[in-house]
Amino acid sequence: MIDLNLQTLLYQPFQQFLIQNQQQREAIFERFRAFYDKDYYEIRDIIKSEMLGKPFRQETIDKMHIIHIDIIQKAIKRQISGIYSQRPMRKLSDGGDNEDTNLETSLNKSHYPQQIKNAVKRAKYFNTIALYFTYRNNQLDIDVLSPESFRVLPNEKDYLKADGIVMRRVNAATNEIYAEVWTLEENYLITAGNKEVAGTNEEMINPYRLNGEPILPVVFLRMEDGLDFYGEPNWNLYNNQIAVDIKLSDNDYAEYFQKFKIPYGIDTGIEGVLPMDPGILLKGQSNGDQKPQFGILDFQIDFASLNKSIYERIKMVLMSEGLPESSSSISNNAPRQVGAKAIDEQELKEDREELKEIYYNFEMDALEVFRAVNNYHTTTPGNKLKKLNESYKFSVEFSEESPTESIDDKTKRREYDKIFLGKDEIDFIMEDLELNEQQALEFIKVRDDRKQSQIILPVKNTMPLQMTPQQMTTQTANAQVMSTGKNGQ
Repeated sequence: MIDLNLQTLLYQPFQQFLIQNQQQREAIFERFRAFYDKDYYEIRDIIKSEMLGKPFRQETIDKMHIIHIDIIQKAIKRQISGIYSQRPMRKLSDGGDNEDTNLETSLNKSHYPQQIKNAVKRAKYFNTIALYFTYRNNQLDIDVLSPESFRVLPNEKDYLKADGIVMRRVNAATNEIYAEVWTLEENYLITAGNKEVAGTNEEMINPYRLNGEPILPVVFLRMEDGLDFYGEPNWNLYNNQIAVDIKLSDNDYAEYFQKFKIPYGIDTGIEGVLPMDPGILLKGQSNGDQKPQFGILDFQIDFASLNKSIYERIKMVLMSEGLPESSSSISNNAPRQVGAKAIDEQELKEDREELKEIYYNFEMDALEVFRAVNNYHTTTPGNKLKKLNESYKFSVEFSEESPTESIDDKTKRREYDKIFLGKDEIDFIMEDLELNEQQALEFIKVRDDRKQSQIILPVKNTMPLQMTPQQMTTQTANAQVMSTGKNGQ
């Protein structure tokens, strides 16, 4: 048996480690948040801290303007495009023709479709996010929280499950930061270390139930399991975003010197240095009686190669995120073979199918919690909610969107299909119009018959583009004579 004093000695350092680990995690996710939300002032400070001593001096950093070009959003949007490009079909029904029409209205009023898409994008970057359903201003609102703004109370038996959540909130009127706590039993606020009532919940209890069991008004979306509840964020995008911004800022700073050059002088009689923007005048010492000399330091930096290096790095990052080369190319002029592009798109489609499984389970959980919170508050005085049928079942069906294809790519692909796959016009009509073979044949026959019936001889227009009133009268009279025969006979 372990001595209780020994247990205390072991427990206290471990608790201190957990506290430090929690603080470090929140600090890391705060840096991630700055780049995702495009918070330039936070980004600027992060980039400067990363540059210091690697190899830049503080004096140099103070003079530099930090350049930020976002590569994170491009990667995330391309990864989920085709899944949420069109709104999924969300239904609440008995499994047959009977459907609760209040669902779509309720979801739209709470901005559910937009917030789900926001949650999906954030999860691709932060790995884990929280979708919080809250009753606010007599209606149901949805907040998307990333890990820097919440911490969970993990389940004792399964660290991937949460029995509670503590959310960092801000009072809009006073800008005061406070915490809102939800457990399976309680709901309250912590302000300046004091436990307070949340809204009108005087009893400080969790009122929400699903199938008779208490639930949190929160649904979590986790892309990959990790060593703790949150898992690891997308370090690949984060680190390379920093590297790209440092290179851009360094190139921008160096460009000033290339434009201005750096003059220098020897035996000029100038004491000390003469500051010049953006460089300085250098003073040299000669050996013997020599005339003053002036010159220009020109380092001949190959900016084209430096910029190309940045473009190649961005391309490499996007490809490492599973995006095809066609999505990663900086130039639209880079030719790609149709077969290669088809393979790229097929790989991306397979990745999206895997994501759909995760998003489907997330949405099914979210809709259940949405209904539970919504229906509870339909009895709250002054509410603007519509009760959702509690015996019906939810269903979610994602749209099947074919990949975007330019006219040039489509033409090349069809040439490829003709030569190597033996396809013809009938196959292409079946593809474009979603017809079977017999319908495609009938379509071609009707089209060809219509073309034959519409063949007419072209009529030459001999009237000038611009005519005077007298010319118009003469032209009209001549036309009347021609229509009745010569001299009216």
